[in-house]
Amino acid sequence: MKIDIQYIQKFEKLPFRFIDFLNGLFLILPTILVLLSLVMIRSYNMNNMTGINGLLITASLIGLIGLTFFVFVIIRLIQNLKFTKLVTGQDFETNVEILNSVFRKLYGDQFLDKKQIDNGLITSNSGTSMFSWGEINTAICQDNIILINSRPTGQPITLFENRLNIKRIINNIEGKIKPSPQQRTEPKNNKIFNTFSFFYLKE
Repeated sequence: MKIDIQYIQKFEKLPFRFIDFLNGLFLILPTILVLLSLVMIRSYNMNNMTGINGLLITASLIGLIGLTFFVFVIIRLIQNLKFTKLVTGQDFETNVEILNSVFRKLYGDQFLDKKQIDNGLITSNSGTSMFSWGEINTAICQDNIILINSRPTGQPITLFENRLNIKRIINNIEGKIKPSPQQRTEPKNNKIFNTFSFFYLKE
């Protein structure tokens, strides 16, 4: 996939593509759960049931699971496009050198486009794991700034693997330049996501 570096530098996110629309179809599953819950509640009302019974409890649980899953999927789909910004305080050439070293350490020599490294764009694949079929990790260097993204391949979302990839990359960069904690700027919706994955992203 050709990466529009200028677009990413301006908006700090990937442009919306057709594959992102297809990934959005994953929302059908939680939507079905919510609709099923509403049908069950309607049946409860039509049969003039009163009080708390098994049908109402089941409908409530299914609805709660569906809504939670729906919100979670939306957050993860948005995060697939967002880049995390790390202010390094280093010039462009130094950022490229640091990032090149970090990616080689984490992912070996499996760069997707070696010709773009000198332009400040580094991409690499993560391997498959128990919870993911792999991710594409992308980083773009600028003066003082590195933009980092990790998005799943072969599946619409992951539970936490791409967020862990970003965390590993940032931790390794910080190990080389040791920026202050205030230099890291996460996408705005990360605080919401962290409520779902506190134990995975905890420092």
